Amino acid sequence: MLKVVIVDSSAESRNSLVKQISNYLHPARKETEFLPRMSIRPLSPQEIRFHESPDICIVGKELVRSDLTELGRIKKVFSESAILVEISEDLESIAVIEQLARYGADDIIAQDISAQDFIRKVILLSRRKGKSRSGKLLLVDSGKGGVGATSVASGLAEVLVDTGKRVAGLDLDVETQDLSRFLQARPFLNENLQAIFESARPITQEFVDECTVKVWENDDRFVCIPPIPNADSLFDPRLPNGRMLVSVLEVLDASYDCIVVDLASARSSILRTLYRVADAVIFVVNNDPATLYASVERLGQLRPNLAPEAEVLVIENSTASFGLPSSVLRREFSRAAKITENEWIDKKIPLCKTGYKWPGSGGTLYSQGNERVRAAIKKIVCKLGIVEEKNQGLLHSALDFSKKLRKFDRFRAYSSEDIPRQIPSSFPGAQKLLLSTDHDLVAGFNESLEPINHKEINCPGTSEEVSDSSNLITSARLS
Repeated sequence: MLKVVIVDSSAESRNSLVKQISNYLHPARKETEFLPRMSIRPLSPQEIRFHESPDICIVGKELVRSDLTELGRIKKVFSESAILVEISEDLESIAVIEQLARYGADDIIAQDISAQDFIRKVILLSRRKGKSRSGKLLLVDSGKGGVGATSVASGLAEVLVDTGKRVAGLDLDVETQDLSRFLQARPFLNENLQAIFESARPITQEFVDECTVKVWENDDRFVCIPPIPNADSLFDPRLPNGRMLVSVLEVLDASYDCIVVDLASARSSILRTLYRVADAVIFVVNNDPATLYASVERLGQLRPNLAPEAEVLVIENSTASFGLPSSVLRREFSRAAKITENEWIDKKIPLCKTGYKWPGSGGTLYSQGNERVRAAIKKIVCKLGIVEEKNQGLLHSALDFSKKLRKFDRFRAYSSEDIPRQIPSSFPGAQKLLLSTDHDLVAGFNESLEPINHKEINCPGTSEEVSDSSNLITSARLS
């Protein structure tokens, strides 16, 4: 949230300036979608020492006219803030502006400034004075549904968790809630987030935390944020939802190292806003020729909205045994979409039958896929610079060890006598779970357990007995 304070001599002048700025920021103005959500607070010159530095301090014309040196005191108190000074026509001389600059003014606004000019100044000042973000915002995008963006988003999130990161997965698929449903992150519709977007709740750490759902019961490093129930209102261009979402992401940024967004059906101001604030876009293409035109169009739309420092990484996901050869796909897509060789992930995600089991399992494509699938997803993390390429071997060992622990932990959860057996049919352990662990691993996890070595453990229930519990995902598209 962008914090703005108004400082002027009288309460009347302060309130007048607040009203004027509020009119500039009316949601009906299209320009406001480029701004984060703003809080505006009027303060007297005597009150400023009791408040923390805002992002922008606007000094009214009355204070400047009565005592120009007061500006220097304000700058001393709000040393980290951008100072924007309102001036009247009689103070627009070069000599006065030079004095304002010496006392710490960053820019000026005239009394009759237009809304567009005011928003332009605020954008520039907020960028210049903006606080650096500690986490990374990673968008997973594709040209159309069914290419595998949700699968890649889930696998990327789990790999990041296993590298020691705290990860929030944001599901923007308001139509089928694929990421939330496939991860079994209940409830699949987020009424708490809906309340925030409707301004029924403030955007605070407490209320944003209520929008998150732990993916794994005993591990708070990976949470999922399901989409809101009212899809039409989320993408309504007349509402300031883009700015609201940025404010929610800023709160999440304080708690999580990475935010992985499954863009899915995102559109309108929400999509443009996410492009502008993203650190990287992982763009998924597949070997189906019918998807290439839509993929080229989507890439063409996102590039103009990205920040200059944002990365675009393209990964090939082979979703069918037939289709374009990898060499042809890369050559033709690179030519049409103007993709450089450095923007490609040099490993593709291969067709994997066991990977098809991840939807509804509570795991991810990384958990269920074979070694070649895992290697491709790990490569994304290395390409993003989160793990250095020279340490990739250590990363592989650490992730494989963590994967064994998690699989073993899930088996214990599903086989415990104290926990009801509700096993989705798509979970690979619903019929037979193969544990490949050694004695040291098991003993380190729980000394009371007997060593298990490559044993097949039959779990109660067959696919026929549990098929009813998975009806919610049998008709969903694999995305």
